[in-house]
Amino acid sequence: SKRHRFIQRALAIMPPQKRPAADDVKKPLKSRRSTGDPNKAKVSAVVAALKDTDTLPDSVIEMLTGMAEHCLLTGKDERHQYQNNVIDMLSEALSGIEAALSQAVKDADAIVTGADALRQQRDNTLESSKASVSALEADLVDKKAKLETDKQAMVAAVAELKEAETAQTQGDLDLTQASGKKEKMETAVANVLNPLKEGGGDKKLLKDLEKLGRVFDMDGSLMEALQRSLKKTGDARSNFDGVAVQEFDGACQKIIADLDAVLKNGEPGKIEREAKVQGAKATQEAMCSQHEASAEAVSEADAALKQSKADVKAAEKGVSNFLSEMQAAGNDLDKKKSALGDFEKGAHADFAYLKDPPVPIIEESGAEAVAEPTELPTVTGQAE
Repeated sequence: SKRHRFIQRALAIMPPQKRPAADDVKKPLKSRRSTGDPNKAKVSAVVAALKDTDTLPDSVIEMLTGMAEHCLLTGKDERHQYQNNVIDMLSEALSGIEAALSQAVKDADAIVTGADALRQQRDNTLESSKASVSALEADLVDKKAKLETDKQAMVAAVAELKEAETAQTQGDLDLTQASGKKEKMETAVANVLNPLKEGGGDKKLLKDLEKLGRVFDMDGSLMEALQRSLKKTGDARSNFDGVAVQEFDGACQKIIADLDAVLKNGEPGKIEREAKVQGAKATQEAMCSQHEASAEAVSEADAALKQSKADVKAAEKGVSNFLSEMQAAGNDLDKKKSALGDFEKGAHADFAYLKDPPVPIIEESGAEAVAEPTELPTVTGQAE
């Protein structure tokens, strides 16, 4: 950028080298450095303007202000090329300051001249914000109503699942008991009756067999005859003993068959009850998800309404503060114009004077006299 190139040029303008000989750089005339020299006040104005700007790095400002007095108070025809280079940089820096001040005036003026459009914009923003609040309030009411409906549907789905599970538990109870009894009987026949039929006489097995008869409410006389028969070994049993064992074995097989029939006949109902439970679970999950989504929608709608109400307050504040803001903007524009004018009439004009001093006036007697320093007219460069 132009500013970057200027900074590089400023930092590189005085490379390390031997100090110029006294004949190369003449000292300023003593008269120009006298205590009452008005040109020193002009230099001070230039230095103050440089120190007051934020358009240049501090290191560059320090360098320029450090060399400004020596270069500007040296006569134009007596300046070394290095001094002319410094003055060129001073000129560029001051032009940058003037450009920044002019831009500040343009920006401030744009705010003031755009006041009517800004007022209309703020009025429109307020109206649209109020309309948004009304729309969001209605939307929140609708979403809350849907949330209540979804809540009731979810509660109904939970109740339906509970009812289905209860029906399944009760409906499957007979099948569960039948399955347990069948397994118990089959185990007793295999592990108790059959070993006794083959060997007989085992007191523990006989006791287990007695318990089995009570569980299944089997005929008492049959159980007594069975106990007498199975206490004997197979070889010692009479025909009557064999009949008792055979009768008991047949009774056991009938119980197993009856229980198996109960299980087979109850299977369709069991499947139906399980399907109802699974369907109720799916319905409950769907209703819970729908209720959760509705709750989230209500939360988002409530947050949007709060933000919209905050926007209305901000818009109302913007409308109510408009006049005071425009008054402040007008004052700011006046200050920036004044700053630009003061700079152009002050530091910039003083620099122009010092850079190209007036031509000395030659009196008729032939004696050379330096013209009395006077202020130059205001330097052109008004803000657009």
